[in-house]
Amino acid sequence: EWMMPVDWLWMLALCMTGVAGHWLLIRCYELAEAGAVQPFAYFHQVFAALIGIVVFHEALRANVALGAMVILAAGVFALWRAYVQGRDD
Repeated sequence: EWMMPVDWLWMLALCMTGVAGHWLLIRCYELAEAGAVQPFAYFHQVFAALIGIVVFHEALRANVALGAMVILAAGVFALWRAYVQGRDD
């Protein structure tokens, strides 16, 4: 089945946002230490769950909520650790 022109525009938008996301990730690793950035790389799982809840009206399961809390806690800990190390230097 042939794709309609509007579908090609959506595919182009998808490709452009993917390229922009990868470029921003590369820039992030160039500007900051990987150890400080890596916990935030897992936020895509949190955002995917939020999009599923808001857009697709999915139910939030307990294991997803627990995983999101662990990811958020790791991110906050990484920020705190970077702050403390910067303050000591």
